Amino acid sequence: MADGTRGTRPPPHWCGARACAGTAFTTILGGHLGGLRTTAPAAPYIRPVCATTAYTEPMAQQPRFHKPAIYPDLDRFDSSPGPDERVQMAHDLAAMLVADPTRPRDAEASRRFVTLADEHGLETITGLWSTAPAVSLPGSLWRLYALRTWIHNRSAEASAWFRAGRSQSPAEAVAGIADPPGPAEVADAADRILAGAFRGDYATALDRAAAFVAVASRGRAADDASDPELASFVQLGEDLTAAARAHRAGSLA
Repeated sequence: MADGTRGTRPPPHWCGARACAGTAFTTILGGHLGGLRTTAPAAPYIRPVCATTAYTEPMAQQPRFHKPAIYPDLDRFDSSPGPDERVQMAHDLAAMLVADPTRPRDAEASRRFVTLADEHGLETITGLWSTAPAVSLPGSLWRLYALRTWIHNRSAEASAWFRAGRSQSPAEAVAGIADPPGPAEVADAADRILAGAFRGDYATALDRAAAFVAVASRGRAADDASDPELASFVQLGEDLTAAARAHRAGSLA
């Protein structure tokens, strides 16, 4: 998580992430968030006491003293979550989305889950989960959303790299991608991979995403082996594979 302590203003992306948590996730999950607090606690309120009181009695009958005015110290009040709270909130939200068996997993809920980044922006999801470890539930979920966003935004490039990579290893295939894999086909596959993560087979979704990245990485290397971002793209696939392995072992949290 980003460095910071209570008393500092939360970064803008975190404010957007908390708003997303309080609206989008509630909608997707179909109801309240099971007691998880996604908004700041109410500011402490201390009723001010007037310094003087208007009396209708004669002046001589009025008290010769008054109570001091008391006001809430709003400058010291801080509604931002601390680092530990941010980490816990990110993990709790990811667990509710992926692993909570009491939540609805119907077609409409799946659609909302898949299009979450479209509706609220990838930067909102980035604010929630991008700083989590790669091999963790929130970290792997963010990588799935980031991969889908890239495929949709640059589907021609994604499909070209995938075709080129697959031609080098025709025996390897990613289930669910139509042949030939054009821009529309890879975008549709990205949606179905993410929907599968929501509907219950998270490890398989991670494996499918990792396989896509592995194949596209070979095509990307063939297109430009000196691409400075190639190494991080390859690492993305390895992180997804490691997360899938951890999920099957019951250690992905």
